[in-house]
Amino acid sequence: MVKVVLFSGGRGSSALAKQLVVQSNVTLSLLINGYDDGMSTGEVRRFLGDSLGPSDFRKNSTRMASVLESAPKELVELLDLRLPLEVSPDLIDAISATLSGKACKIRHEFVDQVAMLCKGLDQKSANGLAVRIVAFNDEKEQTGKPFNFADCSLGNLIFAGSFLLSGRSFNKAVDDYSVLLGLEPGLVMNITNGENVFLVGLNKSGEFLASEGDIVDDNKRNFIKDFYLIDKPLSETEIVEHQGKKGEKMQQLLQQRQGQISLNPQAQLLISQADIIVYAPGTQHSSLLPSYITPQLGEVIAANSRAAKLFITNIQEDAEIPDSDAVSLIEKAAFYLREKGAQNYPVSSLFTHFLINNPKKTDSSSKYIPIGDLHGIDDPRLLQVQNFEDQLSGTHDAHKILTPFIQAIESANLPLSVAVLLLSNISTEKTVQTVMDMARSLSSDDVSQQVTMFYAGEKIDMLHSMDLPFAMRHVQANDEKGADIELFKQGLEEEFDYLCLMECSGMYHGSDAMHLISSLNGRQVDSVWGSRRLSVSDVQASYQFRYQKNWLLGAISRVGSHALSLMYLLFYGHFISDTLSGLRIVKTDVFREFDLDVQEASFNQRLLCKLLRGKGTVYEMPVGFLPMSPDKVKRTSIIQGLQNIWVIVQQRFS
Repeated sequence: MVKVVLFSGGRGSSALAKQLVVQSNVTLSLLINGYDDGMSTGEVRRFLGDSLGPSDFRKNSTRMASVLESAPKELVELLDLRLPLEVSPDLIDAISATLSGKACKIRHEFVDQVAMLCKGLDQKSANGLAVRIVAFNDEKEQTGKPFNFADCSLGNLIFAGSFLLSGRSFNKAVDDYSVLLGLEPGLVMNITNGENVFLVGLNKSGEFLASEGDIVDDNKRNFIKDFYLIDKPLSETEIVEHQGKKGEKMQQLLQQRQGQISLNPQAQLLISQADIIVYAPGTQHSSLLPSYITPQLGEVIAANSRAAKLFITNIQEDAEIPDSDAVSLIEKAAFYLREKGAQNYPVSSLFTHFLINNPKKTDSSSKYIPIGDLHGIDDPRLLQVQNFEDQLSGTHDAHKILTPFIQAIESANLPLSVAVLLLSNISTEKTVQTVMDMARSLSSDDVSQQVTMFYAGEKIDMLHSMDLPFAMRHVQANDEKGADIELFKQGLEEEFDYLCLMECSGMYHGSDAMHLISSLNGRQVDSVWGSRRLSVSDVQASYQFRYQKNWLLGAISRVGSHALSLMYLLFYGHFISDTLSGLRIVKTDVFREFDLDVQEASFNQRLLCKLLRGKGTVYEMPVGFLPMSPDKVKRTSIIQGLQNIWVIVQQRFS
């Protein structure tokens, strides 16, 4: 399972969360803060007195329940219902009675709507709503506190009941609300221990922003200077006394009034064990940056050296970031993760990738966030700049962003599978010698990959009964000519990550094949190519052995071999020192939809051209080479060498 932690707000990360939560190979946790205090959420906070805002937790829970279908759709609709603007005490009693399954004498359109939805609930869900609404009503009657129900979501009242039934523990209330919707506790989680603090801010002109609602007000373009989490709201007297030029007096007061918050231990554990940490897009100064400033959060993230840490910048402008570009959003996140500069964690320990949107086309009515000065990013390896938008929706294409990272994590957790194809197999003795050589070298090369050996020719029962560190497969072939083709087909039919194509003529060492296989690290390399030319002494010995009686033919062979290498340097900017190697490992996907005859004299050249034309990574490693007489093994003739040059030219311009 790939463990993903996503820092979320109310809606900005919905596209990402919806894709992640339905994947059976992903365990998702949404980390949210509760500093929202607008509208009915603010009324709930005022009424309870010691609770954070439930709004973003409620929205994410109902969204996840809808996607997962973990609760009846009628329950989700009920929780999202908003009460009328005019609400009488009798109406509240009627709603409570209806949710409790009691007879209701009052006729009202809203009560009828609640009653209709309640018919679709199972008994457990209905009882869950009833218990929580009763807890809320009891609190209201016992305390005598007024409550403004106008336009309040029913879900906020139910959440308030969860809070009261949970012993006034906000984090337990979040879990309780999740369970009501059939969700696993921990899917939606508060970033802190639930301390009741209040989000306020200052804009760049020094104006005091008294609430989270003021910070994100769509009717203003707030150029935010800084925000603070204070112990309780400021009184009107305090605000008037401390308003001054550029907000300096107010800034001093807010620093003195900082509330004490602490990192939720459960969130800390999730982050430390995460495979992927996602800093999602959203409203920065209300939903995201206040989460990042949580003490010790940056330290815990930095300590997780295994995780991919993805910062996904906003696509379009919000009211509270009118002055921002993608790079400045990154800088702000780093600033607050370092607790406003009090800590000095390296940026690369907090982020591994910055995913910055670069739209191909812009809608004139949409305000896309500019990229900014990328030179401000010290390490360009962190940057990915491309069009991440889902068409022109203003939201991210979650599949494009997340799938490559999930697949990479899964691949890293699984051993690579490699099929070794023993080609040009003309001798039982040579097959056995090659296999034994590979087996002896396996422990020394510390190969962690799953290796399966394929050979044709006569079946060697001894090899199948031996305790070898890899699997052995015999492939039936009608004749020697078709043996290589059958081996190649067999290797492609099974789901191996790589094919190791090795001449079993006796010229190559089995230990070199295992050394090449052991060099595979994940799935980043498309091919590992064994080069005889990187072993200078073996090359010289080979020429002396093969061309000792014909120096002219030897000279032509040398020049021709270098000419093939230079062709790749000229056409692809990649120098391949040994284009005729008989030992090479290639990612199996390279052969998909690619009709190659493994016995064709130009097989290597066609393969290399496909690799390099597709921007593939070809990594050369030295291999030993034992020269053999042309009478015993096939050699590349001058005519075939010229044909190879023509193939390179043809493939480059086809």
